[in-house]
Amino acid sequence: MKAPRAPARERAAGVEPEVLAWLLAGDVSVRYRVRRDLLGQDEESLVALRARIPREGWGRRFLEARDPATRMWGGGLYIPKWVSTHYTLLDLTALGFPGDHPAFRESVELILERFLGPDGGIYVAKTVRTADVCVSAMVLSLALYSGIRDERARRILSYLAAHRQSDGGWNCFDLRSAVSSFSTTLCVLEALEDARTAGLAPKADLARLIRGGEEWLLARRLYFGLRSGRIANPEFPYLSFPGRWKYDVLRALSWFARARRPYDPRMADALTLLRGKRRKDGTWPVQRKHPGAVHFDMEKTGGPSRWNTLRALVVLGAYGEEP
Repeated sequence: MKAPRAPARERAAGVEPEVLAWLLAGDVSVRYRVRRDLLGQDEESLVALRARIPREGWGRRFLEARDPATRMWGGGLYIPKWVSTHYTLLDLTALGFPGDHPAFRESVELILERFLGPDGGIYVAKTVRTADVCVSAMVLSLALYSGIRDERARRILSYLAAHRQSDGGWNCFDLRSAVSSFSTTLCVLEALEDARTAGLAPKADLARLIRGGEEWLLARRLYFGLRSGRIANPEFPYLSFPGRWKYDVLRALSWFARARRPYDPRMADALTLLRGKRRKDGTWPVQRKHPGAVHFDMEKTGGPSRWNTLRALVVLGAYGEEP
């Protein structure tokens, strides 16, 4: 395996100046993420810039859509999609919205208060008394992002560990299927990496779980069926943003790059696909919008996407411009 590439601050020189300038002309949240993820600036140097996200642009618009009396967005905690509290918090996380902001933290606390079961699962459906593994993982990530490190977070982590499938991955409703799913496995991997970073459990235990989930995805070359060898879902090759719980190749590659995993030859198909989606102007598009209500559109489907361009550049910085 090839070693991971140099840190982002050493790679950014390879980004076309016009593309970098275009990225830095975007919303304050984009500028924050570009400086952190692509230019490699440390958080200490970005405190002032990040503090502007709740006060300006998209962050402010999301915040203004919240009902302070109910502490909710969209009139609900999990539905309607995609304007409910849960999914709005995921959007804010993608923006780099400060997790310790009172509105963010209060809403996460409300989700835990309403949905956290005694076994650590997150129960969002009134008519189904089975916790949703995918949602449980997303809620753990939200809790850790907001600074919650108490026994509630540890209970959710224990639930995820206990509900791993025998094939190494995870499935939303694991009692209904013994076969893992791409989307749930990736959501759990994201939560486990958040837990590892937060020091929520022994690193060796988390590393074992993470390796199993990684191997499940890599065995399928990130978006192919294991037995059929065909694309597992027609949506997987198309780039979206925000992704929420939805799976696509860029979200998967972004996770491996974020976790600083070395190149694996089984990533090659996904990387080739990603390179092929680069537009002539050096940007990447938003190709798919997931159906559902939104507070507002951050980017136009079919047009150049600062978010996908940023994420693609980070991935290619980690794994190379060429195979």
